[in-house]
Amino acid sequence: MGRDDELRRLRAAFAGRPDRPVVRVLAGLGGVGKTSLARAYATRHREDHGVVWWVHAEDPAAVDREFRALLEMLNPDGARHIQDAVAAAHAALARQPRPWLLVLDNVPDPAAAARLIPAAGSGLVLVTSRSAHWPEPLLLRVTKLGLDAAADLLLSLTQDDDQAGAVALAREVDRLPLALVQAGSFARANALDLATYLRLYRKNRAELHREGRLGDDYPHTVATTWQLAIERLPATARAVLNLLCCYAPDAIPVGLLLAPPDPAYIALPPSLEPRLRPLLENELTRHRAVGELLSYSLATTTDGRNSSAVDVHRLLQAVNREQLVAEGTAGDWAQAAHELLLEITPGALNDAGSLNRWNAVHTHLRAVLEHLDDDSPETLATRLALADRTGQAGNAGDARDQFAALVPRCETVLGPRHPISLTTRNNLAYWTAVSGDTAAALAECAALLPLSEEVLGPEHPLTLTVLGNLANWSGNSGDPEGAREKYATLHATYLRVFGPHDPGTLARRSDLGQWIGQTGSPAAARDEFRTLLPITERVLGPHHLDTFTVRGSLAHWTGEAGDPAGARDEFIRLLATCRAVLGPLHPFTLTTRHNLAHWTGEAGDPAGARDQLADLLPTFDHVLGPQHPEVEIAHSNLAFWTKEVGPSPATAPRGQKSR
Repeated sequence: MGRDDELRRLRAAFAGRPDRPVVRVLAGLGGVGKTSLARAYATRHREDHGVVWWVHAEDPAAVDREFRALLEMLNPDGARHIQDAVAAAHAALARQPRPWLLVLDNVPDPAAAARLIPAAGSGLVLVTSRSAHWPEPLLLRVTKLGLDAAADLLLSLTQDDDQAGAVALAREVDRLPLALVQAGSFARANALDLATYLRLYRKNRAELHREGRLGDDYPHTVATTWQLAIERLPATARAVLNLLCCYAPDAIPVGLLLAPPDPAYIALPPSLEPRLRPLLENELTRHRAVGELLSYSLATTTDGRNSSAVDVHRLLQAVNREQLVAEGTAGDWAQAAHELLLEITPGALNDAGSLNRWNAVHTHLRAVLEHLDDDSPETLATRLALADRTGQAGNAGDARDQFAALVPRCETVLGPRHPISLTTRNNLAYWTAVSGDTAAALAECAALLPLSEEVLGPEHPLTLTVLGNLANWSGNSGDPEGAREKYATLHATYLRVFGPHDPGTLARRSDLGQWIGQTGSPAAARDEFRTLLPITERVLGPHHLDTFTVRGSLAHWTGEAGDPAGARDEFIRLLATCRAVLGPLHPFTLTTRHNLAHWTGEAGDPAGARDQLADLLPTFDHVLGPQHPEVEIAHSNLAFWTKEVGPSPATAPRGQKSR
């Protein structure tokens, strides 16, 4: 059953020969396999106990009946006229000469267990419960099966030999034992192979969730196994669950979602106002609501310590959403979940806090979009923001692909001449270039420019942005003199239209400085950036990403102008600031590390350059992806410096030095 580790931990918890009952509690989500684990333990250790007895504790009538049956077995002569069968059975267990095992299955909560647990006797009491409100020393949490164990269970149930199909299906049902048993039993009964069942499940998920009773260990279907706990929830806790079912299942930042900076500005669907407003405006109410979900194991804390982020099993999410669809409220809940998530989604990833926030929300942003009207302007705006932040976070290829899908969608919903459609085409070109395909980006911009000039005018910011991109990419394609001339003209236009201190004007001046250097005047470029830096710091602030870019450019052209040690030292200072402000995994921080390694080598320390690059590359690969152009350059540079001074254990050469 894939629970050998849990059985060993349970055996260790019951170790020894106590003179009074030892209690342990198997707690977890409905359907996670608590009863199966208890049954496996009782079966494995049957011979160690004089008495093994099972009580279905969720049913008050069954409790009295099953304790009375136990008493009749232990004391046939004295059982007939007993009124309190539970107390009498406890007394009989206390007199047993051998250790005994009492399983109390599906106890609602600790209060319900109080009268069921014997106070005396050499025995073990194994409790299963969905409630998490048990003393920590008694608690053994039961979680999903491991992927290999889940796949093995499917293969065993179906007698299929399709390992890949079993793994795929185990992932699809998120390794929940109840769903695995349901899938395996259905497939075996209907002579289906695992691949066929998986295809049917993806098309008929809701219907299969309601499929058949699976025996004593799983008396309810997937669709009904959590229903009783959900029905018992207070209205506020049910509201939180409905929201959580619109997001990805893991690490949902519920603490952030329910505590927006200004709740009054959150636009909730009118039908949900009375249910959600108390959660947003009363901290105690929301903590109690999340606590109720945790107490029924309908959610679990991500880090095991606090409820600022929680996990919800994806099948529980699916079943609850099926109920919302049946009620006709699923759209409103998705809209509310969307609004709350947008409130905590960062607008730009320009520091460590915004990048961390993005990492906490982006998977949930993708998930909630799947539950919204795909062609609404609100959904489209969120998809555009998602694509843009994806690129800012360093995933240029993913951003390019998202914008490629969004261009036809924008043109269909808004029209091909709408400013948002034009902006989306420009963003597609930009991330295409960053991904390494400058020729395709140039072609897209060349086609976009006349349309932008016609629709928006020659001095509209988007038109000027397209002109800048054309200048930059034509320079990268072999025409640096042309790029310098275009940027000189463009900078003059920005000065005239927007003034010398506009952020766009400063950015174009920075671009012009780059091409001054690229056309053979590194000292002039250095001097231009030396003049530009204090202006940028004054206008944008010393910790703005554009300010960091100017500092990096000043360092680079200082090195190119003949002072590699000066460039190295400036990159050392810049890296310390980037780590503090942007964080160690921000793409600009990684680029700064790359530049520092380059100038470390140029300043006379090739072994230091080699070692810095070897240390950088695993993180570079992880954050940007191995196909990112800068990652490929870093691999080439590592190969160059390794060739200069010999290998170290961390090196992985792949080509020639390039910049």
